[in-house]
Amino acid sequence: MTTNTLATPQTSTSNFRLARSRALLEDQWCRQLDDVTALASDPWSASDTLDHDGSRATERLVSARLLEAARKQLDETEDALARLDAGTYGLCVSCGEQISSERLEILPAARYCVGCQSQLTTR
Repeated sequence: MTTNTLATPQTSTSNFRLARSRALLEDQWCRQLDDVTALASDPWSASDTLDHDGSRATERLVSARLLEAARKQLDETEDALARLDAGTYGLCVSCGEQISSERLEILPAARYCVGCQSQLTTR
């Protein structure tokens, strides 16, 4: 008995979307890594010298917050790539339902469907 190994149109479309998502996430990861590297080497983040008006302290605080946000984005992208590898990409980590392709197109690292995300943001 021979098994039909031809891909169905639905499987081909799904594989194409996953490949496209991987390419988007890998590109995003590279840009985010560049951002983290640039922010980590920011001269304000290493300076202990304060101006009389405290402006360097403010600049260091802003740099630290930008670096923290950039690292968080990088972590989210790495998590999305791990979900791709695990075969769970595109499934809501809260309810397990499929995340819409439109949402993933806009936010490739999305981990929640719209319903679960809205519940999280209203808490």
